[in-house]
Amino acid sequence: MKTLLLATVLATIGQLALTACPSSSGGSGAPWREAGDACYQAVLIPSKWTLARDTCEKLHPGAHLATVTSDMETWHMFNSFRDDVDLTVCRSFFHWIGVTDIGHDDVFKLIDGGDYENWSSFVEPLHKPNQEDCGAISPHTGSWYGDPCANEHCFVCEVAAI
Repeated sequence: MKTLLLATVLATIGQLALTACPSSSGGSGAPWREAGDACYQAVLIPSKWTLARDTCEKLHPGAHLATVTSDMETWHMFNSFRDDVDLTVCRSFFHWIGVTDIGHDDVFKLIDGGDYENWSSFVEPLHKPNQEDCGAISPHTGSWYGDPCANEHCFVCEVAAI
């Protein structure tokens, strides 16, 4: 019986160790938060989309702008921040995510190659060539919006749980 209990405890510890988030905030101040098999970090520094993308990539090896792949993941991502991050400090309705049509105008793609999309039913994306090339998400609804990449929004980074 003790052997079974010990094996169960060790297996649980092993699972916990395999699904942890990076401990470093990378200077953004906000902690990484686990949601499902990924870790997310809200960066509350308004930035242009390309700077947001580059910042995420520098935070931790393998990190990138968040690329949500389901309604459930969107809910988990924003729910993971609710206790310690005030998403309203950005004074913006949007947060940048990893979706863009840069390099393939009018065809938005997730930067990780995924095919999920959750555009707002309010005529999004607007298909304005070279005008609204970057994707943002509403933390209130989870809906996506096309926005000019030069606009500044806070953003969400993602990395696989380690």
